[in-house]
Amino acid sequence: MQLHFYKCDSDDVIISISNILENPLITKGVRYWVTQLAASFPDKKLINGLNISLSSDDGDIYEAAVIALDIIK
Repeated sequence: MQLHFYKCDSDDVIISISNILENPLITKGVRYWVTQLAASFPDKKLINGLNISLSSDDGDIYEAAVIALDIIK
């Protein structure tokens, strides 16, 4: 039995997170929060977008990406 802690379908959330993270034009604020959110929905589909966050010159975004990637791997 799988428990659902979120009201949204996790596959839909993962697709939305991936689409946002893979967009190089999103603002730093959005990238930071969505990168943090990715840690709550660990999925290999998020790796490409998280790698973009990992290359950010913003230390907070970088750290959030490291944490999310550690959870995924």
